[in-house]
Amino acid sequence: MSRAPRPGATKSRLAEAVGAEAAATLAGAFLLDAAEAVRAGDRMGDWHAALFIEPAAAVAEVAALTGIEDARPQASGDLGQRMLATVEELAGDGYGPLVIVGSDIPAMRARHIADALAVLAGPDGKDVVFGPAEDGGYYLVGTGQPQPELFAAGIEWGGPGVLAVSERRGREAGLTTARVAVERDIDTVEDLEWLRGQRGLPRWTARALSEIELAGTSVTSP
Repeated sequence: MSRAPRPGATKSRLAEAVGAEAAATLAGAFLLDAAEAVRAGDRMGDWHAALFIEPAAAVAEVAALTGIEDARPQASGDLGQRMLATVEELAGDGYGPLVIVGSDIPAMRARHIADALAVLAGPDGKDVVFGPAEDGGYYLVGTGQPQPELFAAGIEWGGPGVLAVSERRGREAGLTTARVAVERDIDTVEDLEWLRGQRGLPRWTARALSEIELAGTSVTSP
């Protein structure tokens, strides 16, 4: 699931520090690297890749950018409603288990998705798996089938307690839960400064960071 990487419409907190154009460049790079991770398993026949985009008018544009052929608009509503609609739509098409990933985690690789699917489909398979983000949210959620309890009203999406509340709701519903690796999403200038210090960055993210440096764009707080 992703927003189209358009200036002024994505990465608003980063845009305050680096400008709308640079923020959109970074968002596009993160999306391309996430798409490569998703497409890796699709090419091998390990899973089916689907892209859910907002706004709806950008579906064809982002499908062409990422090379993911199964591209669809996101549903309306808050993030929880949109995620639930996504898993319900895919389950209705016969897919499962289901894993949703965001596009703000440059460190995410195909192995994160493979690990999540193994947790769900293994001999001691769990009902739900999360990929925790360092800020208290999650960048990945997987289920064997749609679980409305995980996405219901009352969760402060984007807040620091999203993962804890989601896991608690899962347990209260009698679901078994597990986690895969913790990663860091890139939303703020502090996150971006951290990212610059990492080694082995995926190619699109590395290229975008290099271009922003060459352009002389500041990534320090004003």
